[in-house]
Amino acid sequence: MNEMTWNIPVVIDLFFAGLGGGSFCLAAITSRKKGQGWDACSRMASFLAPLALLIGLSMLIIDLGYRSRFLVTLKVFNLNSPMSIGVWLMSAFVLVSIWFALYSVPAHIRQRIPWIGRLSIWSRLEYRNRMGVIGTLFSVGVMVYTGVLLSVSIIPMWRALSLPLLFFLSALSTGFAGGAILGMVSLSKRNLKAMKEPLRFLRRSYRIILPFYLLVALAFVLSLAISSVSRTEAIHFMTGWSGLIWWFGFVGIGIVFPLTIVMRKGEIKIPRAWFLFGSILVGGFLLRLVLVLSGQGAL
Repeated sequence: MNEMTWNIPVVIDLFFAGLGGGSFCLAAITSRKKGQGWDACSRMASFLAPLALLIGLSMLIIDLGYRSRFLVTLKVFNLNSPMSIGVWLMSAFVLVSIWFALYSVPAHIRQRIPWIGRLSIWSRLEYRNRMGVIGTLFSVGVMVYTGVLLSVSIIPMWRALSLPLLFFLSALSTGFAGGAILGMVSLSKRNLKAMKEPLRFLRRSYRIILPFYLLVALAFVLSLAISSVSRTEAIHFMTGWSGLIWWFGFVGIGIVFPLTIVMRKGEIKIPRAWFLFGSILVGGFLLRLVLVLSGQGAL
């Protein structure tokens, strides 16, 4: 944890862990609404959550080097180890998200699952709603954890108090975007008009999330200038390749551009929605890329 050896697998782990947490929140919210567009978002976001989390966990195993080290981490729960807490939290969330996703599986397919496929709970929506609440609590923990994992390290750049909040807002934004994209993909061109209400909800949500996201991102940069990070390191982060990725990639493409879309009057049309959600996903990945690599002096 303290050795500066984190590379692309950790970037992918942090991105997909956040994506899984955010998409679960979208699935839990939209599962309580009725309509073809809402159903498409809920179903695809619920499938995306466990898939993204499993990808994140697989990247964590790759970074650890040996599968046995991951299993050892699972055997011992250490409250003093952020890595141990994170592995247990993500593993538990994977199980909860899979259980929630099973409610969106067609009944004739779900019934083929041994032992649990024919249980009566699958027809009880109140159980699905309760699982959505439980999963949302786990998702918030996972989204915040992705920032905490960096902030408790020995690297000065990562020890900003705003980092967990920055990662939470990024995870929520990317999760909403990922679930919405898959929801649109699952619908035929003729049925895409059913996305009108979900897109209206997402526009209202992003009008709140994105400005706050931008303020926290700027607060993080400001904290570098006044914290224990040396002036040379702070200048290096805000200029050069890392500065280009941060300002043009993360801030520009990932926040400012989608913010201009959601702040415009009128409905968000499907072609514009692709640019909105795609830019948010790109920005979320670049955030983790620039922080992980530049924090270790690799960018």
